[in-house]
Amino acid sequence: MNHIGIRHVIALTAAGLALGGSTLAQAPAGNAPVRPVPGAPPAASSPAGGGVGSSGQISAEDLRAKLTPLHARIALYRDAGKLAGDRGRTPAVKDVGKRMDRDFQRLDDGLSKLAKERGFDVGAVGASETAAKDAILARLRGESGDAFDTDFVREMSTGLEADVAATKQARDSTPGSDARVKKWLDDAVRGLQDHLNQVRAAKVAVDKARGQGKG
Repeated sequence: MNHIGIRHVIALTAAGLALGGSTLAQAPAGNAPVRPVPGAPPAASSPAGGGVGSSGQISAEDLRAKLTPLHARIALYRDAGKLAGDRGRTPAVKDVGKRMDRDFQRLDDGLSKLAKERGFDVGAVGASETAAKDAILARLRGESGDAFDTDFVREMSTGLEADVAATKQARDSTPGSDARVKKWLDDAVRGLQDHLNQVRAAKVAVDKARGQGKG
């Protein structure tokens, strides 16, 4: 089974989360610029050195580069979770799917709120990130029964493990003076790790069910 798509989008996510503003500067010309959100406060301009302004907050450009790739990944986990809740065969898969649908929607709502506070639209996701997410979801939609359960837990385990590491790096590289961003990233790390643990437990249940079926 071809998993090039998820490896590609994980690499993009890790680069964006870790490098912040420098990744935005090197992004392809097709990526959307920061779009102001109606009613949001003006975005802080980047200081000459880049990264953090006199207020201690990360600039809007650098923050967008950190958070936008993660927004695409959160949307993937939410939508894949909804699929698992609807069509998972193993009870553990259905349960973890329902939790992912609920929890990642809540996490994304918090991310959108943070982005609006800082004056940009986190929904301006790059074309390559969107295409990779859509490819994974399209493949899962075409599966059912044991095939769906097996692919779901494998795909989610691979993605969540990489995103936990990338989000930890983003959190640890965020200045402590920007407590609002630091807290959201810390909450994101905990949420991603919690769901990684749940998916790993579901994988054990799926493997066990498959083994009993073969017996």
